[in-house]
Amino acid sequence: MTFEPGTLTLQKLQQNAHVLHLGEGTELLISYATPVAIKIGDGFYVTESKHSQSTHRHIYKWMHEHGRMIPDAAPITQQRLDSSLTHTVEVSSR
Repeated sequence: MTFEPGTLTLQKLQQNAHVLHLGEGTELLISYATPVAIKIGDGFYVTESKHSQSTHRHIYKWMHEHGRMIPDAAPITQQRLDSSLTHTVEVSSR
């Protein structure tokens, strides 16, 4: 995935929840300071790690805004979500 300068945008979803728009239909949901879900094209992936009720509400709201429900998402490891954020920061800072 290629990131052009200025394509990264951060949107506040609600208190302590933000969506990082990465371009090309990719979004990363961040609850507090932790990436917890990602949308890549039409695919949705949610962390398989346990999380708080607040984070669950953040995921629910984000998926609902896309017309989806949490069971529609495939599980993804927290490590893969963390690495997607790290990779984004490295690419965008070049």
